[in-house]
Amino acid sequence: MLPVMSLQNVLRKGVFTTGEVAKVCSVAARTVSKWFDSGKLVGYRIPCSNDRRIPLEEVMAFLRRNQMPIPQLMEEYEKSPSGGCVVFSLPGEYKALLSPLGFRIEVVEDLFSAGRLIGEGTWTTMMILNLTAGKDACSLLLDVAKGLRIPTLVIASEDYSQERVVEFLAKRKSEYLIHPFSSRLLIETVARLQLGYLRARIKHRPVVAAPADEIAPMLLSMEEAAG
Repeated sequence: MLPVMSLQNVLRKGVFTTGEVAKVCSVAARTVSKWFDSGKLVGYRIPCSNDRRIPLEEVMAFLRRNQMPIPQLMEEYEKSPSGGCVVFSLPGEYKALLSPLGFRIEVVEDLFSAGRLIGEGTWTTMMILNLTAGKDACSLLLDVAKGLRIPTLVIASEDYSQERVVEFLAKRKSEYLIHPFSSRLLIETVARLQLGYLRARIKHRPVVAAPADEIAPMLLSMEEAAG
């Protein structure tokens, strides 16, 4: 079993290594690796290092499915989620536009930095990706997001048609915006995705973006505050 202080540090990150899961489950680390590789324990690999990581929600779901004891601290933390957004290869003004939403936002310019932040765990509850920065990088981060079960928003330049964006996404579940679009539409889309994720995390349900009419009052109050 993980000591309380160590577990608190892991929960602040929101993601477990295989060794940390092993201590929670009182098994060997190689057993957890086998669970991961067989798909019994869902997670993702960090870009560049290829290390395994398992989000808190997946550890909780695994413990429940297998009727294993859940540490009380994990249950308490799960009920009070917070989050943030990794913005990949987009201008810094995106951070300023999204800051009124009240969660952590980190703008990164390269795949290594994105992987490092995602590996810190999560706090990362969604990603915004610049398709123009490179299809390969976006594909990799979309796959990581799928493993994390966090929502993504793909931003495409006006050079991309809707058909090209849809073709790129294929079966990946991601919302997208194509330039030009308004700041309001960007904020509304991110807010819907974030609210939908947090709601799903609390209720252990699939992530579905919140309806636009639930976001409208928040946007109005933000506009009034901006004067």
